[in-house]
This record gives sequence, C-alpha cells and structure tokens, in this order.
Amino acid sequence: MMKTGDYIRSRRRERGLSLRSLAFKSGISPPYLSAVERNKIGPPSVRLLTRIAEVLGINPDTLIIMAGKLPPDVEMLIKRFPFEMCDIIRYVGGLQPDERAHLINDIVESQNMV
Repeated sequence: MMKTGDYIRSRRRERGLSLRSLAFKSGISPPYLSAVERNKIGPPSVRLLTRIAEVLGINPDTLIIMAGKLPPDVEMLIKRFPFEMCDIIRYVGGLQPDERAHLINDIVESQNMV
C-alpha cells in the first residue's frame, strides 16, 4: 500500500501543483509539506489532511484513512454505537466485493427514496 506522503506527492504532481503552491494553499510551510511527502515525519492531523485533500480535489477520507486515522464523523459513530458498528463492519467485511457494492447501492437508493 502506498504511504500517505507518496500519495500526496503523486496527486500533487498529477494536478500540476508545485510543492510550494500546495503548501501555500493548504496553509502550511513548504519544508513541512516536503517532510510529509518524503514520509520523514508522521502523518499530519486530520484537519490538515482534510485541507490538503480539498486543495488536491480528492475525498479527504482517502488521506485520513491512508494515515491510519478515522474521519471524525466515523469515529463519532463508532463511539456512539460501538457494538452495532462492529457487527456491521464484520458483516460487510465478510461479503464479496460485488455483494458489498450491491449492499451499498441498496442503502443509498433507500435513502434517496425517503
């Protein structure tokens, strides 16, 4: 699996952004971003990962999860409903990829009908 810093660098380059530009737009120093991209320091905070993701035009959950963290809303749900969330995660984890996709599609469609 790609490390968080490598992924940030790859996406930055795909978007044609310089390191300085991404750092400026994210509100951090270029040396700090350089260290993150080179995986010389631990992953940034969830708040900073979210800002970087927004500048890169990607889902913040991608960077947050790559960094070994949980999106704040997911963490809150797990803390609020720990047993239910564990059951759901274990159930979904046992499904085949196409079964998971079908289940998610069904849930989204049922929410759209409400």
